[in-house]
Amino acid sequence: MPIRFIATLLITMVSLQAQSDTFTPSHYCTKPFKPIQFSSDMEVQIFLNQVDAYERCINNFIQEQEEAIRRHREATQNAINEWNRFVSLELN
Repeated sequence: MPIRFIATLLITMVSLQAQSDTFTPSHYCTKPFKPIQFSSDMEVQIFLNQVDAYERCINNFIQEQEEAIRRHREATQNAINEWNRFVSLELN
């Protein structure tokens, strides 16, 4: 049984890799530019607002990627379970 599981896992991984995206996702967040010296409190506040927006953008990108990872893992596990059910019910 362990050999079947390993074989199933390898087949699944190769199959998923062949169907996976052909590019690596990248965020489109804009990093704020920090001046050498701020000329006013308003300029400082604008910069801090830009820093907050940049952080939110990065965090949103990370959450989206983590959700995609979760969905891929779930799909992988479902495929493994389906194969294992087929092997145990149909081939034995």
